[in-house]
Amino acid sequence: MLFAARHAGRVLHDTLMPYLTKLKNMEETKIVGGKQIEVKDSKSFKVVKKIADLMDNWYIDPILGVIPNVGDLVTPVFSLPFLYLSIFKVKSVALTLAMIYNILIDCALGMLPFWIGNILDFFNKSYKENYRLIVGYVEKDRNVIRAVNRKVTYLISMIVLLIAVIIGLIILIGKLIVWLG
Repeated sequence: MLFAARHAGRVLHDTLMPYLTKLKNMEETKIVGGKQIEVKDSKSFKVVKKIADLMDNWYIDPILGVIPNVGDLVTPVFSLPFLYLSIFKVKSVALTLAMIYNILIDCALGMLPFWIGNILDFFNKSYKENYRLIVGYVEKDRNVIRAVNRKVTYLISMIVLLIAVIIGLIILIGKLIVWLG
């Protein structure tokens, strides 16, 4: 009787284990065309890594910011692949909020007048930070995930505040352009 119970338990374990392992790995993988592709091997992850490298290591972000009235409004477009990866691949609201916060900080700093924003853009590495957060989530880094999850309420309030600051900066820049004429 004991042997039969052990044997049944072993058969159940051997039968269910592959499915449990598959479920555990489902968070990290996507099925595309019948093949499993890990997030790190996905095309969007590689694009995000390249954008982070170009924008912050090769200083494309501050260089584009030098273009008057256009540069600081164009550079956030390069953050869209980061948001796509966060929303559709990693599927984390907290990560998405943290990345939106970093994007808005970068945008607000870049919009500061009298070349202050352009100088600060050289030191603010929002693309590298967003890439680090994505890697932390993909690799299941508990410190990164815990830090982001702890700051969700703060991030929401700061995002609202930053949107107000950016709108104020746009109005200020518009008035400054009219005044300088």
